[in-house]
Order: sequence, then structure tokens, then C-alpha cells
Amino acid sequence: MQVKLEITVDTANLKKALNSGTVAKATKTGVQQTLEPATKRNFKSEGFAGQRWQALKPRTLADRAAKGFPPGPILYRTGKLSRSYSIQVKGNIVVWDWRTPYASTHQWGVLAAHLPARPFILGLGATPADVQGVEQLCQVIAKQLGL
Repeated sequence: MQVKLEITVDTANLKKALNSGTVAKATKTGVQQTLEPATKRNFKSEGFAGQRWQALKPRTLADRAAKGFPPGPILYRTGKLSRSYSIQVKGNIVVWDWRTPYASTHQWGVLAAHLPARPFILGLGATPADVQGVEQLCQVIAKQLGL
């Protein structure tokens, strides 16, 4: 699953910064200080934007036990999902790349399979937490650029 977050700044003063790679460095710093820690917090707290993820169903807990896995944390059976992402910054584009085929299934859920969404990536929706996370990212980038 790839997620792209594009930040567009319409300011003539940034032309030199764009050409020098400063924006990419500032964006990487911003991601490291805001979005990446937020994603890690979501896994650790088993929730998103102050809302706990839906608990695992008894059937899922029994399946985990039968396969020798612990009952929790919710999105942590082997730890692969929480460790399987990379972040690339190219200019003003941030690409989050998850190397697990089921990342999007957990992020958005699957209605037909009765699998609830358990969002962990900040910045992908229209929730107040997403807006606040992106605003914080922009503030860090602006500070890094001296704006």
C-alpha cells in the first residue's frame, strides 16, 4: 500500500529552497517529528485520534490462541505490520510505503468481511486529528525553512 501526501507551498521565496533540496530535508524532518511518531503512537495505544480500535472478536482471539499468538495488542500478531513501512520524501511529496498486503485492509476495514477499520496512518482522512497532524507537519517544515 502506498500513501502519498502532497504539500504545496505557493511562495516565490521557496524557489531557491526547492532547487537546493532544502524542502525535501525539511519535509523529512517534519514527517519524523509529526506523522511518524503519531503512527507509532496509534499502534501502541491501539487507537486513532483518541478513539480506541474495536476490540478483537472472540473468534479472532481463539484463532490467535490456536496458532500460538498472544491475544494482543490488536494489530500486533507478529509485529510485521507495525515494522513494515518506509517513508520517502521527494520534493514536496511524502510517500508512505507499507510492504504488507493487508495494511490497507486494516486502515480502512472491509465491510463485506465484517472487518472494522483500525486506522493507524495519520493524515489520510478528514478527521480533526488528520487536519491537526498535517498542520503540525506544515509548521515543522516552515520552521525548518525559516518561514
